[in-house]
Amino acid sequence: MLVAVVALAGAAQAQNAPNCIDGLLTDEPAADRASVIGKAIKRVHFYSGLEAGPECPQAGEKCRLKTYVVPGDKVVVAPQTVPGFACVGFVDRKGAAHVGWIAAEAVTLAPTGEPALADWLGEWRYYNSTITIKRDKAPGRIALHGYAFVKRLSGMANTGEFSATVDVPKGRTMSFADRAGETVPIEKAEQYDCAIKLARLHDLMVVSGTSSCGGVGVDFTGYYRRSR
Repeated sequence: MLVAVVALAGAAQAQNAPNCIDGLLTDEPAADRASVIGKAIKRVHFYSGLEAGPECPQAGEKCRLKTYVVPGDKVVVAPQTVPGFACVGFVDRKGAAHVGWIAAEAVTLAPTGEPALADWLGEWRYYNSTITIKRDKAPGRIALHGYAFVKRLSGMANTGEFSATVDVPKGRTMSFADRAGETVPIEKAEQYDCAIKLARLHDLMVVSGTSSCGGVGVDFTGYYRRSR
């Protein structure tokens, strides 16, 4: 289920704080932390950040949003913080993502450990994007294929896709780049290669993708859940 009066010093800190946006959670998914909402607070509301004013999220009711999470909800936490608040991402039962500041005291780290191969395999979806991961014919390898589309006002759609074959990941992250059908290490990716980073957290696969994976507006970045 969804989801203080500030001293001058606190306001100054807020002005220098990062906005809590998707990019904080998806740019480097390996740095994100799997966490759960603790039992101390029944409803933990999200708070707006600098987009609502330089004093947010620390100005209390002025910054509080209607969206909230409840004890037991699983969230992904970015490494960036402001005093008293954590930047989190939450995906509700309908698959909609909610990103914002919540009270740091409500967050309890819940390490998920290293996933097995079976935890990667399957079809993963986030809105109009799908990533399919299968065993490759070669032992110790997996094959990935992504497809995404963005509808245009004209009724047409911009599409994008990638394909890659990589070693079975040994941890909870993997990355690669698709260069016109050839899989290359992400550190060797060039400007127009489709570079992808993935991390398994809770029941999610957090993905960061470059803008070179298809037509204008096509982006694989997001919080994927396995559909099958």
